Amino acid sequence: MFPIYTYKTVIIEDELINITILRQLLSTYQNIRVVGTANTVEKAEKLILKTKPDLLFLDIALGNKNGLELYQQLKAEIDWSMQVIIYSSHTEYALNACCLSVFYFLTKPNVFNDFKSLMESFFKVRRIEEEQHKQSIEKKADDAVIMISTNAGMLSIHLNDIGYFYYIKKRKLLCMLMTCKKEYLLKYQTKAETILAISPFFKKVNPNRIINIHFFSAIIDNQCLLRYPFDEEPSIKFSRFALKSFQCGFTQL
Repeated sequence: MFPIYTYKTVIIEDELINITILRQLLSTYQNIRVVGTANTVEKAEKLILKTKPDLLFLDIALGNKNGLELYQQLKAEIDWSMQVIIYSSHTEYALNACCLSVFYFLTKPNVFNDFKSLMESFFKVRRIEEEQHKQSIEKKADDAVIMISTNAGMLSIHLNDIGYFYYIKKRKLLCMLMTCKKEYLLKYQTKAETILAISPFFKKVNPNRIINIHFFSAIIDNQCLLRYPFDEEPSIKFSRFALKSFQCGFTQL
């Protein structure tokens, strides 16, 4: 199941009735948020660069200026993923729009006929992009090598070779447990905050335990269960604050 994202949307249109129609159609989608509208090329340029929308509805005839020319000028500055939908009755510009790789040419006034399929296509494309981004992050994590200061010196370790860290109260030291079940005492006075800052995949379960979420399995009765090769170890109890923080970091159904 894919997480639910909110997509920022901007409407560039010089006729109020058309802005109203688009707003009403978009309001039926809970994960769409219209963050601004503009009716001139000058206002549009500032709005687009400021809000960095995921979805842009762009009219062609904006007074005596051309919306496609605006998009062409802005392309070099667009460094985020944005799908552009041309919203116009000027179908003679369809080929020009295609050359600029716009996502869709929505023809006025027949907007109602195509809108549902258009939005379904947009969501599908974004889901693919988000899944690819997720896989890219996970691959980087798999390949990531980090440096850890132990009481014996510096170690170069692959991120996914680390299972979790736990605090030894008697010795006042943090200890790192590897997937091979080998343990390393960390350098004296190493703090939990230092470990958490190394990677976003390290999450605190309670004041004495930090896990690598690659080995997280489930939360049952406020207990953190881990997956292989730590699945046979005793469950770890969440502290109240850590549980709330941990859950906020994930999309839930």
